[in-house]
Amino acid sequence: MKLFRDELIPLNILVIILIAAIFFSPLDAIRLILGFPFLLLFPGYTLLKAIFPGKNMGLMERIILSLVMSVAMVSLIGLILDYTPWGIHLETILITVTLFIFITSAIAWIRLRRIPKTQEQAPASPKPAVKSWFGTSWNKALSIILILATVVTAGALGYAIASPKGGESFTEFYVLGPEGRAADYPVSLALGESGTVILGIINQETEATNYRVEIRLEDALIDKIGPISLEQKEKWEETVTFTPTRAGDDQKLELFLYKSDKPEPLMKPHHFWIDVSL
Repeated sequence: MKLFRDELIPLNILVIILIAAIFFSPLDAIRLILGFPFLLLFPGYTLLKAIFPGKNMGLMERIILSLVMSVAMVSLIGLILDYTPWGIHLETILITVTLFIFITSAIAWIRLRRIPKTQEQAPASPKPAVKSWFGTSWNKALSIILILATVVTAGALGYAIASPKGGESFTEFYVLGPEGRAADYPVSLALGESGTVILGIINQETEATNYRVEIRLEDALIDKIGPISLEQKEKWEETVTFTPTRAGDDQKLELFLYKSDKPEPLMKPHHFWIDVSL
C-alpha cells in the first residue's frame, strides 16, 4: 500500500502547520483565511474517510460532503465546549478540532489498510463496496462504533437545542466620581470632612437579589449600605458619602459588594487612595 494514499498523512501534517500559523499569526485576516480549510473542510473529510473508507467519490461530491459534515461536527463541538468549564476560545477550538481530525484520520487509516489490494486497485462497484463495509469482524465493529457515535452526537445536539444553556449570570458594580464620571474621586480630604462618590449596581443574575456595600479605609469598616433589593435587570444608583476616621496620606479606600446572605464579596473591591489631613 502506498504511504501517502488518500492524502491522510499529508493532510495531518498540513493541519499541524495550520495550527501553528493560526495560533502565532498576529493578523485576524490570516487566521480567517487559514482557518477556513481547518474548520470547514478537514474535519468532514477525515470523518467521511472513516465512515466510507472504500467509497469512490467524485471530487465535487467529496468536497460538498466534507463541507456539510465539517459544519455539523464543528457546530457540535462548539456546543459541547460551551457546556464545559473551558468554554469556547481559540485554544479550545484548535485543540478539540485537531483531536477530532487526528482520531478520525486514525480510524480511516486503519480501515483503509484492511481493504484488500485487489479491491483498492479496481473501480469500486456496489457489491464490493458492501463487502468492504461488512467483510470482516473488525470492519463490522468499527462500523457499529461509528454509527453509534453519530447517533450519540445527533442526540447530544438535539438535547442542546431542546435544553439551551442558561445565560451567564453576573452583577455589575461601578463607582463614579461626584460628577458621574470614572474620574475626579475625592482623594484629598480633611479629617472630619466627607467625601462623595456615586455607586451603581445592576442585577444581571437570574433572579431577584439582595446586596450590601461595605466601605473600608485601611481595612477598617467606616460605613455600610444596604440591604439593596433588586429585581432581575433592575439598576440601583445613588450618591454615597463617607467620612475618614483618621488622618494620614495614601490611605486605601475600598468598596466591597456582597450578596446580603454571603460572607465573601462578589468580586474584587473598587479602591482608590486618599490623603486625609488634620
